[in-house]
Amino acid sequence: IVTSILMFFLAGKIFYYSYNKSSFLFPLFTALIFVCHPIDTEVVTYIYNRSASLSALFYLLSLLLFIKSAEGKRNLYVLSILSFILSFLSKEMAITLPVMILTFDYIFLSDFKISKVIEKKYFHIPFWIVFTILLLLQFCYFKSIEKTNIENFWPGYSYYLTQPWIIMKYLRLLLIPAGLCIDHRFNPIIMITEYRAVISCIFILCIFIIVWKLYKNRNNRSKAILFGIIWFFITLSPTNVFVVHIGERHLYLAGIGFYIIVSALFLSFDEAYFNNNRKFITSLIIPIIILGILTIKRNKIYQNPLLIWQDVILQYPNNPRAYNNRGYIYYTQGDLLRAISDYNKALQINPNFAIVYHDRGLAYQDQGNIFQAISDYNKALQINPNYDAAYLNRGFAYQNQGKIPQALSDYNKALQINPNFEEAYYNRGLVYQTRGNLPQAL
Repeated sequence: IVTSILMFFLAGKIFYYSYNKSSFLFPLFTALIFVCHPIDTEVVTYIYNRSASLSALFYLLSLLLFIKSAEGKRNLYVLSILSFILSFLSKEMAITLPVMILTFDYIFLSDFKISKVIEKKYFHIPFWIVFTILLLLQFCYFKSIEKTNIENFWPGYSYYLTQPWIIMKYLRLLLIPAGLCIDHRFNPIIMITEYRAVISCIFILCIFIIVWKLYKNRNNRSKAILFGIIWFFITLSPTNVFVVHIGERHLYLAGIGFYIIVSALFLSFDEAYFNNNRKFITSLIIPIIILGILTIKRNKIYQNPLLIWQDVILQYPNNPRAYNNRGYIYYTQGDLLRAISDYNKALQINPNFAIVYHDRGLAYQDQGNIFQAISDYNKALQINPNYDAAYLNRGFAYQNQGKIPQALSDYNKALQINPNFEEAYYNRGLVYQTRGNLPQAL
């Protein structure tokens, strides 16, 4: 709610600097799209993604405070810097903020005059200093940034060929929010001659041409659209550089650029239509109602984890992770037969999925089929020799069979991989206790 209010004020600033007058409808419509769009359900409803909403809140707050300080309220500048830091500490994608502040200054505050931006250099330099410090901390202290692929067998060139198609897919989901799900699955683009590669590259090229024409025109109407396009690509860039999958959560911040573009396009109506508030408001209510209904439907799915993964399987029947996750839900509900059936389907799709072997081993173990459970743990460890949970549960299976030396060996290996694995310490303590080694058990 707070983030949407900040979105309202930011859109108000964009309209003001584009048309030199205030508006209530433009920022209201922009904020309402942000509130009601079903693409944001994954961030707002799924608690795991709370970092994205928190980061966006401080991101928008920092930008607004910068605008206020540039307008003369210098005492807010330190709070803008602080909000930038808080945004980054919430989620690393906030690293793009100095670029967006510079873009806003150049397009709106300085009216495309680089000399005016240079005059405000002391407003920008501290942001870039903080940017450098945060980036160094990310690499050296927090964790290194690495590219992550859905499938570890993707060749490097395929990674870059697929990115334009992912961008086009994101824009389609924003424009027509159908086919939403928590885990999109797709095949990589292997050859540049594939139709997906050709179409997506032409599409991206057309966007760049539009950006160039908007920049050449530099009129009031083009400002907001140009800023919205730049916002979308810049805020999405950390995801596109380091991640190669479609995650709806990545559009929580990047989608704001799309909402600004949609609102700005409404200004393409003639002035008489725009000034007729009744007609204009009516044209705004219909899409908001449609988006609201779709969001309500998405939230009903998120009320039940079983429905979430059934929704994925309906759209992507060859998604092994969806079968594994649904199988695990069945497992937690005590429905072992359905769980094992889903694990089998996941392994038919991807026979090298270590976590599925591990989870199926748990189900077999609960059935009392210890030999099959150990066999699955062995397969999981063949695929991933550093799978600490597989060592833990194989050790527990050995313990149930009375094979104490093997159990101790597995618990020790689990703790070598993960020294903070409390269950491994607990299980090993029980083994020591049964052997009469009470000091070691303690």
